[in-house]
Amino acid sequence: MAGDSISLWIVLLCWKISSEMSKFVRTLNLIKINRSAEWLTPSQAQVLVALKEALRVPRTVNLCGPAGVGKTFLAWALVDELDYAYFPHLRHFAQTRQSTAPGVIIDNINPSRQSHRNVLKALQFEDVKCAVLVTRELIRDYTHYVELSLSFKDREAVFHNLASVGCPICDLRVPSLWYLVNPSLRRT
Repeated sequence: MAGDSISLWIVLLCWKISSEMSKFVRTLNLIKINRSAEWLTPSQAQVLVALKEALRVPRTVNLCGPAGVGKTFLAWALVDELDYAYFPHLRHFAQTRQSTAPGVIIDNINPSRQSHRNVLKALQFEDVKCAVLVTRELIRDYTHYVELSLSFKDREAVFHNLASVGCPICDLRVPSLWYLVNPSLRRT
């Protein structure tokens, strides 16, 4: 009898997790489908201008900031605007040889000095002239960087964008944008 109630509890828990994950994935897909330059937050718009200015000459630029400030969304906007190739991780860049894009954006880069130098070697080997390396922390090596942070006005912009696609948010006092899009984080 006790085993049956535990089994039922596990089934209900799995269903709840699956339901929350479905909402999260649905929200992320809505964001990807509806993304545009108009969806950029004020901070993202400023950083986009700085990144485009920095990339006017061939170089590598580090886009850094804590988790949940919108670095990946900004990277997607840069891809759309500059026709760069986006790679969610360095291993995807390594697997996809010979990109014809004028530049690349590689997300989730390890910010260590050694890792940065390995990335630079890979970029040089592939003859990539312009690259944006997205990290949570500043790369402590010789590279240009642009830092993204999150303000209350940024949260308001994201709130408005999500509400426009049917994902209303109740509370803007969240530590990161992940709390706005992930329903399971909102209750913690």
